[in-house]
Amino acid sequence: MAGGSSGPTKPGARRRARIEIIPLIDIMFFLLASFMLVSMSMLKVQGLKVQLPTGIKTSLPENKPDFLTLSITKTGDLGIDKEPIRAEELIPRLLKRIEEDARMKRETRVYVNADRDTPHGLVVDALDRVRTAKITHISFAIQSGGPVEPAKTVDAPTK
Repeated sequence: MAGGSSGPTKPGARRRARIEIIPLIDIMFFLLASFMLVSMSMLKVQGLKVQLPTGIKTSLPENKPDFLTLSITKTGDLGIDKEPIRAEELIPRLLKRIEEDARMKRETRVYVNADRDTPHGLVVDALDRVRTAKITHISFAIQSGGPVEPAKTVDAPTK
Protein backbone atom coordinates (compact mmCIF):
# COMPACT_ATOMS: atom_id res chain seq x y z
CA MET A 1 0.00 0.00 0.00
CA ALA A 2 2.70 2.41 -0.83
CA GLY A 3 1.56 5.81 -2.17
CA GLY A 4 -1.78 4.63 -3.60
CA SER A 5 -5.16 6.04 -2.76
CA SER A 6 -6.97 2.73 -3.13
CA GLY A 7 -6.39 1.61 0.44
CA PRO A 8 -7.75 2.92 3.72
CA THR A 9 -6.38 6.29 4.79
CA LYS A 10 -4.47 6.77 7.99
CA PRO A 11 -6.31 8.66 10.69
CA GLY A 12 -3.87 11.59 10.69
CA ALA A 13 -3.20 11.71 6.93
CA ARG A 14 -4.33 14.73 4.91
CA ARG A 15 -6.61 14.12 1.95
CA ARG A 16 -5.98 15.96 -1.26
CA ALA A 17 -8.67 18.66 -1.95
CA ARG A 18 -10.90 18.00 -4.94
CA ILE A 19 -13.39 20.23 -6.67
CA GLU A 20 -16.55 18.30 -7.41
CA ILE A 21 -17.64 19.32 -10.92
CA ILE A 22 -21.10 17.70 -10.97
CA PRO A 23 -22.63 20.04 -8.34
CA LEU A 24 -21.06 23.04 -10.15
CA ILE A 25 -22.69 21.99 -13.42
CA ASP A 26 -26.04 21.66 -11.62
CA ILE A 27 -25.69 25.16 -10.17
CA MET A 28 -24.76 26.62 -13.58
CA PHE A 29 -27.83 25.03 -15.23
CA PHE A 30 -30.02 26.37 -12.43
CA LEU A 31 -28.61 29.89 -12.89
CA LEU A 32 -29.03 29.66 -16.68
CA ALA A 33 -32.66 28.60 -16.31
CA SER A 34 -33.28 31.39 -13.77
CA PHE A 35 -31.82 34.07 -16.05
CA MET A 36 -33.85 32.77 -18.99
CA LEU A 37 -37.09 32.93 -17.00
CA VAL A 38 -36.33 36.43 -15.72
CA SER A 39 -35.47 37.73 -19.19
CA MET A 40 -38.63 36.21 -20.68
CA SER A 41 -40.77 37.85 -18.01
CA MET A 42 -39.15 41.22 -18.78
CA LEU A 43 -40.45 41.10 -22.35
CA LYS A 44 -44.01 41.44 -21.09
CA VAL A 45 -43.16 44.75 -19.39
CA GLN A 46 -42.06 46.22 -22.73
CA GLY A 47 -45.41 45.49 -24.39
CA LEU A 48 -47.79 47.64 -22.34
CA LYS A 49 -50.92 48.82 -24.12
CA VAL A 50 -51.17 52.61 -24.26
CA GLN A 51 -53.32 55.13 -26.06
CA LEU A 52 -51.17 57.76 -27.69
CA PRO A 53 -52.36 61.37 -27.46
CA THR A 54 -53.02 63.41 -30.56
CA GLY A 55 -51.12 66.39 -29.14
CA ILE A 56 -51.23 68.98 -26.41
CA LYS A 57 -53.81 71.73 -26.91
CA THR A 58 -51.28 74.40 -26.00
CA SER A 59 -48.55 73.10 -28.30
CA LEU A 60 -47.35 75.45 -31.00
CA PRO A 61 -45.50 74.48 -34.16
CA GLU A 62 -41.86 75.44 -34.37
CA ASN A 63 -41.77 78.40 -36.73
CA LYS A 64 -38.60 77.78 -38.71
CA PRO A 65 -38.32 78.09 -42.50
CA ASP A 66 -35.29 75.78 -42.68
CA PHE A 67 -37.22 72.52 -42.27
CA LEU A 68 -37.12 69.88 -44.97
CA THR A 69 -40.60 68.34 -45.19
CA LEU A 70 -40.60 64.56 -45.65
CA SER A 71 -44.08 63.30 -46.55
CA ILE A 72 -45.03 59.61 -46.34
CA THR A 73 -48.36 58.40 -47.74
CA LYS A 74 -50.24 55.36 -46.50
CA THR A 75 -49.11 53.47 -49.63
CA GLY A 76 -45.44 54.22 -48.87
CA ASP A 77 -44.89 56.97 -51.44
CA LEU A 78 -42.33 59.57 -50.34
CA GLY A 79 -42.09 63.26 -51.05
CA ILE A 80 -39.67 66.03 -50.14
CA ASP A 81 -41.16 69.52 -49.99
CA LYS A 82 -44.24 68.39 -51.97
CA GLU A 83 -42.08 66.78 -54.70
CA PRO A 84 -42.59 63.01 -55.12
CA ILE A 85 -39.39 60.94 -54.93
CA ARG A 86 -38.45 57.26 -54.83
CA ALA A 87 -37.09 55.72 -51.63
CA GLU A 88 -33.66 55.23 -53.27
CA GLU A 89 -33.42 58.97 -53.96
CA LEU A 90 -34.06 59.98 -50.35
CA ILE A 91 -30.51 59.64 -48.96
CA PRO A 92 -28.80 61.47 -51.88
CA ARG A 93 -31.37 64.29 -51.62
CA LEU A 94 -30.80 64.56 -47.87
CA LEU A 95 -27.02 64.63 -48.31
CA LYS A 96 -27.38 67.41 -50.89
CA ARG A 97 -29.54 69.39 -48.46
CA ILE A 98 -26.98 68.86 -45.68
CA GLU A 99 -24.26 70.36 -47.91
CA GLU A 100 -26.47 73.37 -48.72
CA ASP A 101 -27.28 73.92 -45.06
CA ALA A 102 -23.60 73.57 -44.10
CA ARG A 103 -22.74 76.41 -46.50
CA MET A 104 -25.40 78.54 -44.82
CA LYS A 105 -24.08 77.48 -41.37
CA ARG A 106 -27.30 75.92 -40.17
CA GLU A 107 -28.28 72.44 -39.12
CA THR A 108 -30.51 70.33 -41.35
CA ARG A 109 -33.89 69.57 -39.82
CA VAL A 110 -36.48 67.16 -41.13
CA TYR A 111 -40.21 67.56 -40.57
CA VAL A 112 -41.92 64.16 -40.98
CA ASN A 113 -45.48 64.39 -42.26
CA ALA A 114 -46.88 60.83 -42.37
CA ASP A 115 -50.46 59.84 -43.04
CA ARG A 116 -52.04 58.41 -39.89
CA ASP A 117 -52.87 55.19 -41.76
CA THR A 118 -49.25 54.67 -42.86
CA PRO A 119 -47.93 51.32 -41.60
CA HIS A 120 -45.35 51.73 -38.86
CA GLY A 121 -42.72 49.85 -40.86
CA LEU A 122 -42.83 52.40 -43.70
CA VAL A 123 -42.26 55.29 -41.29
CA VAL A 124 -39.40 53.43 -39.58
CA ASP A 125 -37.81 52.70 -42.97
CA ALA A 126 -37.94 56.39 -43.90
CA LEU A 127 -36.51 57.36 -40.49
CA ASP A 128 -33.67 54.85 -40.95
CA ARG A 129 -32.81 56.54 -44.23
CA VAL A 130 -32.86 59.96 -42.54
CA ARG A 131 -30.58 58.68 -39.78
CA THR A 132 -28.27 57.11 -42.38
CA ALA A 133 -27.78 60.62 -43.77
CA LYS A 134 -26.65 61.63 -40.21
CA ILE A 135 -29.63 63.91 -39.55
CA THR A 136 -30.60 63.95 -35.89
CA HIS A 137 -33.05 66.86 -35.67
CA ILE A 138 -36.37 65.31 -36.63
CA SER A 139 -39.85 66.64 -35.86
CA PHE A 140 -43.21 65.00 -36.47
CA ALA A 141 -46.42 66.56 -37.70
CA ILE A 142 -49.22 65.87 -35.24
CA GLN A 143 -52.74 67.07 -34.90
CA SER A 144 -53.52 69.48 -32.10
CA GLY A 145 -55.53 68.13 -29.20
CA GLY A 146 -59.21 67.47 -29.47
CA PRO A 147 -61.23 65.00 -31.49
CA VAL A 148 -59.56 63.25 -34.41
CA GLU A 149 -60.39 64.95 -37.69
CA PRO A 150 -60.29 63.46 -41.18
CA ALA A 151 -56.82 63.25 -42.71
CA LYS A 152 -55.50 66.42 -44.33
CA THR A 153 -52.24 67.68 -45.81
CA VAL A 154 -49.95 69.44 -43.36
CA ASP A 155 -47.18 71.78 -44.52
CA ALA A 156 -43.92 72.46 -42.71
CA PRO A 157 -43.99 75.37 -40.25
CA THR A 158 -43.23 78.76 -41.77
CA LYS A 159 -42.53 82.19 -40.35
